Amino acid sequence: MSLKRSARQQGFQTPFRKLEIPTPEISQGAQMERIVAYCGIVCSDCPVFRATKNDDDAERKRVAELWTEQYGREYRTEDINCDGCLSKGQRIFSYCHACEIRKCAQEKNIENCAHCEEYACERLSKLLNDYKPAKEVLDEYEHRSQNKSR
Repeated sequence: MSLKRSARQQGFQTPFRKLEIPTPEISQGAQMERIVAYCGIVCSDCPVFRATKNDDDAERKRVAELWTEQYGREYRTEDINCDGCLSKGQRIFSYCHACEIRKCAQEKNIENCAHCEEYACERLSKLLNDYKPAKEVLDEYEHRSQNKSR
């Protein structure tokens, strides 16, 4: 799988450090349902999510090696498993377990942050300032929601 662009090129930043999420191209015409996290990040574009859904051990290994090199933290092939932020199961990527935005949205039982009365709260605004594509996705949801209520 080739890479389109990294999140560093897109300007994404976690509270801890710059994070690069290589975005694989959709291979050989295969389409994957678009899965959007509570914060607006598109889970289905994440190589960890895609490797999990495709049960692709070669891709898991490639991502583990790439991220180990980028972050100076060891990622093993078995660490590269995630069913997406919206998953009720335990198979989500390590950061998602500690994500305050995810926890808040689950407690409020909302589809995503665009459906929250506090959109965009201070916590979410930090992420959206650093990662504009997530803001664009949530703004799209908010716009659709406002049009439905008219």
